[in-house]
Amino acid sequence: MEEVTTIQAPQADAPDDGSVLETAARLAAEPGDGLTMERLAAASGLSRATLYRRFGSRRALVQRLICERGLSADDLLAPDVRTRVLQAARAVFGREGFAAATVEQIAQEAGVGPATIYRHFGSKEALVQAFIQASAPRRRLRELAATRDGDLEEDLAALAGAALHFMHDNRDLFQLALQDGATAGALRSRLQSVEGRSAHALAGYLERQMAAGRLRAGDPFELALSFLGMMFGHALVGVQFYDHPLGDPESVARRLTRLFLQGAALPSEAAPHEPTQLEPEP
Repeated sequence: MEEVTTIQAPQADAPDDGSVLETAARLAAEPGDGLTMERLAAASGLSRATLYRRFGSRRALVQRLICERGLSADDLLAPDVRTRVLQAARAVFGREGFAAATVEQIAQEAGVGPATIYRHFGSKEALVQAFIQASAPRRRLRELAATRDGDLEEDLAALAGAALHFMHDNRDLFQLALQDGATAGALRSRLQSVEGRSAHALAGYLERQMAAGRLRAGDPFELALSFLGMMFGHALVGVQFYDHPLGDPESVARRLTRLFLQGAALPSEAAPHEPTQLEPEP
């Protein structure tokens, strides 16, 4: 009896090549790990074996995306181009300053073409905005927003350290924002957007600490401004106008946090008073 070979038909609901390429293009544009066969398999519902059988290899898939979808090799051959550009922007901004830095310099530092930067960010101004948002100490603020019973001094010291790093590392940006002109005005608006959210988030945290009896009652926003002002003074004013180096940000953060809490915290009868660097032991 002649043996009959059965060829299994593809599933009716399996995505066609066009749908897979569309999914691949979306993954390539997302921040994170970039386009990998593992991510594409999970997103398309196909196995890796099926993807390799259809497209041959990741490089062949990339070539089809370039030819059929008009995507750039910069976006496809390197993971997370957006992160690379932001890292390159930090290096170029630090070396050239925000005003003098060009998109071409940032592209060269990142190893991509200027067109890739314009495609991801639209303009140099939008790149600066993305850089500010990526550099701001938002993670610490999100952690503070979720904190209910943490250590007050440790929480504030961690935030202060992040704020000092951000202000000091980007002090030329703050200095430019304080100048006159349209560029400075645009930078001020962007910084106000980021720093305004920071101040309100910190005020919300301080208000919860007041409600819990850990801080004296008062205006939480005024208190937040006072705390952030201490960071601003050490990271920017002291360095720029008094030639006073910042030193170790973590040490400065702890010292300023203790100074802040000495004026704002309720006295604790349970815990003995511990001398700080600002108070010599008797």
